Amino acid sequence: MKLVADPKGEAFVLDHGRLGHVLRGRCEGSGESGSAWAFDGTLLRVSAPEMPGQALPLFVYGSLRRGRSAEGLLTRFEPTWGAEGHVGGTLLDLGAYPAWHARGEGRVHGELVFLPDPAAAFVVLDEYEDFAGWVLDPRPSSLYLRVPVRVTCAREEVWAWAYAWNGDPEQPVVASGRWER
Repeated sequence: MKLVADPKGEAFVLDHGRLGHVLRGRCEGSGESGSAWAFDGTLLRVSAPEMPGQALPLFVYGSLRRGRSAEGLLTRFEPTWGAEGHVGGTLLDLGAYPAWHARGEGRVHGELVFLPDPAAAFVVLDEYEDFAGWVLDPRPSSLYLRVPVRVTCAREEVWAWAYAWNGDPEQPVVASGRWER
């Protein structure tokens, strides 16, 4: 799916193979194969024959996973835990927590989480991940960026939100792509 800007240029999402970039504003559009999308400034909703108008799940790969230190941030929103999967890129070891960097040829393993009230959950999760919101040049203000990404689960690919590292990529690499702490 390739998503493009609305005519006013208020926001856009571009599929770069596996990572989409979302900027600010409200917009909607359509893509290939009868797919459609809308962004309301908080949530990206994608409608396609296989995904009828649902909010995207969240892909978690580190401290937010089941059994990990920050799982409680998710459980308070009564999530439904989904399939395990992986995204392309590199898993970085920042000491107390990992970071997914979208560049690289490796795989980062995690799982999907479906949130019944994603808007409320993202208020808490964005603060936890130090995501300051979408701006034209987010580098200075956010430790992580919440971005849509393609997740490979078994034999299918699905779009999901994930928190991507926005800092220095020159960090130790977790070669297995699995955060085990």
